[in-house]
Amino acid sequence: MSLFQGLWSSRSKIIEEFEALKRDAEENAFAELQSVVRIQRLFRGQKVRAKLSAMKAGEMMIARVFRGHLGRKEARARQHATEVAQEIAIFHYHVSIIQRTFRGFYSRR
Repeated sequence: MSLFQGLWSSRSKIIEEFEALKRDAEENAFAELQSVVRIQRLFRGQKVRAKLSAMKAGEMMIARVFRGHLGRKEARARQHATEVAQEIAIFHYHVSIIQRTFRGFYSRR
């Protein structure tokens, strides 16, 4: 009960302190709002930059993998073309031997 009596007797002082705190809050409201907006702006900006960085890293990985795929595809095509050229060269070699043999045989007949 003595706590209540102490509070009751100092109620005017408590009300004055409350009013002073309320005035202080009202005076600093705009500065606090600006601070809150700045914190939100920085946080959201960092969040967007992190997302863009992750997207760029993903894009670079996709591009790298695709370039590797194209390089391997081109290398296979070159290798196939080389093998075909070698087979054609072997074919022409054997054809020339057959023609030479046949012409020699035909001319002596």
